[in-house]
Parts: sequence; C-alpha cells; structure tokens
Amino acid sequence: MKNIVLAACMSIAGICTGQDTIGAYNFIEVPDRFEFVSGDNPYQMSEMMVYYLEKKGLKAYRQIDSPNAPKCDALYADMLRSPSVLNSRLTFVLKDCNDRIVFQSKEGKSKVKSYAKAYPDALRMAFKTFVKSDIKISEVSKTPAQTPIAEKVAISEPKVVKKVEEIKETPQPKVIEKGTSPVINKIPESSFSNYKLKENTYLLKKVTSGFTLFLVQEGSENFIKVGELKVAEDASFVMVDIYGENKPGYFNEKQNLVIQLASGSELVYTKEP
Repeated sequence: MKNIVLAACMSIAGICTGQDTIGAYNFIEVPDRFEFVSGDNPYQMSEMMVYYLEKKGLKAYRQIDSPNAPKCDALYADMLRSPSVLNSRLTFVLKDCNDRIVFQSKEGKSKVKSYAKAYPDALRMAFKTFVKSDIKISEVSKTPAQTPIAEKVAISEPKVVKKVEEIKETPQPKVIEKGTSPVINKIPESSFSNYKLKENTYLLKKVTSGFTLFLVQEGSENFIKVGELKVAEDASFVMVDIYGENKPGYFNEKQNLVIQLASGSELVYTKEP
C-alpha cells in the first residue's frame, strides 16, 4: 500500500503523528452539518462528499449512517470556508480523532452568486485536488451493541432462535409470471447507479434505509434530491419525494426504476451500464 504524502505535514510541523496515512484508517465520516451554512446536508453537500470519496475508492459514510466503531478508526471530513466578497471558497480537510488535520486540499472557488449552486461547485473544484494513490481502507471493525439481559434470555429459547434464523435467510426476488416466461425483478446492488429519463441523468445512491434518487444538474456533479426509496424484498418500493408525496414503484428485471402513476401509466428511469 502506497503512503499518501499529506499536504498538512508540509506546512504544520509535527501535525502528523501515529497513523499518518489515509490508508491506516477504516473509513471516513462526513458531517451532516457545516459551520458556514445551516441545516442538515445543506445543498446535498454531505451526500456529494460521500459520493466523491467513494469514487476515489474510499469507504465513506454520512455521520447519521456512520458505523458503530472506535472513534480513532475513522478520519473526519469537513469543508472550511474562506471569507470572500467576489466568490465562494471552500477547502476540503480530513482530521483524525484528535482533531489534527492530516489532509488539506487546495481551495475550490466558484463565482456563481447563488449559494445553492456556488457551494456545491466550489466543493467539486476542491475535490479535484484530492488524488487517490492506490489507497485502500480496511474492513470496518464494528463494535457490537450490548444486548439487554431480557433479550439474551429470550434468544436462548428454541422458538425465538428459529425466528432469527428465518430472518437471516437470503430473500429471493419476486417472480412475476407474464405469459409462459417468468420475469425476475432485481434490486440494484451497486452503491451508485446511473439512470436516464428523457434527456436528464439521475444518480441512485444506496443508503441504510434503501436508496436516494438525485437529479444530476446540467450534466455536472451537482445533485438535486428527488426522493427517498423504501424497498421491499420483492423489488417493489415506495418513493417519498421532496414534497412528502408517496409514489409506488418497482425495479424490473433490467433494474430499471419504474414509477407507477395514478393514471395507471408508468414512468421508467432506464438504468445505464
């Protein structure tokens, strides 16, 4: 495994001690909030940071989805904003569990006036200076949660054990009969999948609760959230859009995303290779 030469080490004496390479950590935790802007996942920047890190081959999680692992097993991402009248300036940093900076990108700049577009654009520019050098993050060693005494007693009973085993069985995709040929619907397995609807490009991201669907804005890597998908074992789902409306649908045998409209027609997002 190649060591990464950390930018912070060149400018701050003694900043890197102990675990001094990104590859020495199990995963990267991305914050849900940033000091310079209000709200959770503002302008989808938390989701974007996870996406960019995973594109580099790194394991990354939003803080809300972060594994239950020892604190010093992770690095902690953040975005720092530099004051400026003419443009938005953001710098991407990685810190260890002692709040020491172990990587700092070059500054990303955007001249767009709207923060909703400027911040994601500056974030994207900052990430262009973050280079992967064949680094791989090891498997996460999760800390098992403590099981209450009452649950331990219940699990020891044969009937309860049988139920637990049934839950652990691999769910089989639903087979839908159409004429004489069975059709097996399939749920996408990739962390990220690309889709097309008319002239628009969409990104489907796997999350703990199911999937999140994003519109890829103007062919760039700026995202607009479309909705959250809660998926069942038979590849059907309910998508809750940004207005709180529930839309039923399913993934078909080609893993296309099919939304069932109230009129009885279907809206099909085509999965790209």
